[in-house]
Amino acid sequence: MGRFVILALVILCGCGGHDLRAQVSSLNPGQSKEQVLAVLGPAGNRSFSGNAEAWQYCRTGTDMAGDTYATVWFLDGRVHRVTTQQATIVKFGRCSSGYPAIDWGQMDARVKVEQQ
Repeated sequence: MGRFVILALVILCGCGGHDLRAQVSSLNPGQSKEQVLAVLGPAGNRSFSGNAEAWQYCRTGTDMAGDTYATVWFLDGRVHRVTTQQATIVKFGRCSSGYPAIDWGQMDARVKVEQQ
């Protein structure tokens, strides 16, 4: 019985990061927030700065590569850019317990970022 549970968990969770990368790779610059919601669902974390917005998503990893995090960057309500990274931010539990800090420098010069 124990082996069955472990096998089931590996099957259910093993491709989580890959699925997230595949989903975000289907996004294109210029898409609306509604289109992103249809592909990825609600963001786990949202940040705002002037006319820019960042939506963060994650999938908990099952290997040493860590969890997969994706940030969808919006400019004036449209997809501007998508970035992904592998990281281990949360030592125990699900990746949604903690997201990487937003680095507004990952946007380009067209974005005016409010200084805090």
